[in-house]
Amino acid sequence: MIEKVVNGIKYLLNEETLTAEIVENEGNGSKINIPEIVVFNEVSYRVTCIKEKGFSGYPSLTSIIIPDSVTEIGARAFANCHKLTDITIPDSVTWIGPDAFAGCTSLKSITIPESVTEIKSSVFERCISLESITLPKSITEIHAYAFDDCSALTALYVPVEK
Repeated sequence: MIEKVVNGIKYLLNEETLTAEIVENEGNGSKINIPEIVVFNEVSYRVTCIKEKGFSGYPSLTSIIIPDSVTEIGARAFANCHKLTDITIPDSVTWIGPDAFAGCTSLKSITIPESVTEIKSSVFERCISLESITLPKSITEIHAYAFDDCSALTALYVPVEK
């Protein structure tokens, strides 16, 4: 495993599986489009995971696009990203960790992809501007405090089978 920074994002590169995990954002941009592939020393690594606290507390982040290669968003991955208003979560994501978006005070709406089956504890805690959440019909469990202190939440969309 090698830790390297590519375009302001620190990755943990696995030379055996040719995968990359985001460890930390060291850049300063407000809009981030995570690449599906990062190249280091002419070797391509597929980005598969945003590790715990990968973007946590990042002060200027307003928008992020996660590629289809990512399957896991770690605990507190975006916690306290106070300016985050727009996030795209692809259908490839199967796991979103506890507190992943806790304290994202500017986030107004979010759609959880069909590939996710659980809403972990405190995942949206203190998202005080969050007005609507669209959950997939695949959700089988919502853990404690998932929406704690989401004072603006007025719509929770849960599709039903017909």
